[in-house]
Amino acid sequence: KAQETAIVNIKTLIKTQPINGINIDIEYAGVVTPALRAQFSSFIRSLSKELKRLDSSIQLSVDVFADAATKERIWDIPALAQSVDYIVVMAYDFFRSSSIQSGPVAPLFGSEKNRWDTDIAKNLKAYLDLVPPERILLGIPFYGYEWQTTSGDSGALTYPKSGGLATYKRVRKLIDDLGLREQWDPDAFSPYLTYEEDGRTQMIYYENSRSLSYKLDLVNQAGFDGIAIWALG
Repeated sequence: KAQETAIVNIKTLIKTQPINGINIDIEYAGVVTPALRAQFSSFIRSLSKELKRLDSSIQLSVDVFADAATKERIWDIPALAQSVDYIVVMAYDFFRSSSIQSGPVAPLFGSEKNRWDTDIAKNLKAYLDLVPPERILLGIPFYGYEWQTTSGDSGALTYPKSGGLATYKRVRKLIDDLGLREQWDPDAFSPYLTYEEDGRTQMIYYENSRSLSYKLDLVNQAGFDGIAIWALG
């Protein structure tokens, strides 16, 4: 019944608003069973049929965790690919505000020092075994995270509950006001900043035009249809 209600509400929204696409972002991190996966796939299949019946130009996309092609998540990727126009791979939050170690939000490649155990390229390779590249959108982050850290070295340990969002606006203000120099993490293909504040060492990992350009190069080289942007702040 909840699925039927959702579909009715979505159709009503399409009829009353200038919408050309629907994006379903249900992020379930609990225990996943085969029945739950099947139910979610059934919901998306039913929604897709109703949308095409209502307006064949409406595009349907589903957001999935970066590792959903290799782990038992709620998303059955091959099944979903038969129902949606796009699979949006949320290739971010590899490190987050709660992480015990500082690190890149969206590392493009693996770390030679084993600072993280997976990366964007590795995950996308698994998707290409299940979904045609033209049905994939790479989700990229327009934000960063900041922590108090034990040192100014990339990958330094973080202090508990010190993490928070760092918008690009804040990053630019810090660079301009404090005269900070952007540093580059060659493993992650990601910029970061370090600075001192009231005797504390602060570190920010974020994205800039250079790091995003490498991600866009990957999109073009792999033949993906485009990107999706998750902007915070």
